[in-house]
Amino acid sequence: MANARFNQFLFNTNPMLTMIDLQVTLGAVGAVASFSGNGVSNVVKNADGRYTATLRQPFNAYIGSMSQMIAATAGTASGVSTVELTGIPDTAVRSSSVSFQTLNNAGVVANGTSGSKLSISLLLRNSSVSK
Repeated sequence: MANARFNQFLFNTNPMLTMIDLQVTLGAVGAVASFSGNGVSNVVKNADGRYTATLRQPFNAYIGSMSQMIAATAGTASGVSTVELTGIPDTAVRSSSVSFQTLNNAGVVANGTSGSKLSISLLLRNSSVSK
């Protein structure tokens, strides 16, 4: 609803909480066909089902994330059941990057189908002050 009024602030115990939204459209064999996202400057495929997103700036702490895969067309499967961050997220966001991988139903790293979309929301702390 475009006319809804939303509160400007999210009250929490983390100072300077920042949300980064990333959407990646996959091409053939899981290649990055396109991406969009506030605070993201690049997304690259490192290997089958493994990706790195470069953030526009470093952050001081990783708080959490939410992700989902969206099939290219209704009634089809994206080929991915789980998206997980890899490595140590706190260290990664301090160096302006986040790595993630996509897994199929068997828990094996796999490419998503062509045209499917990956959506990730990252919650990051942009302050050196701890909770």
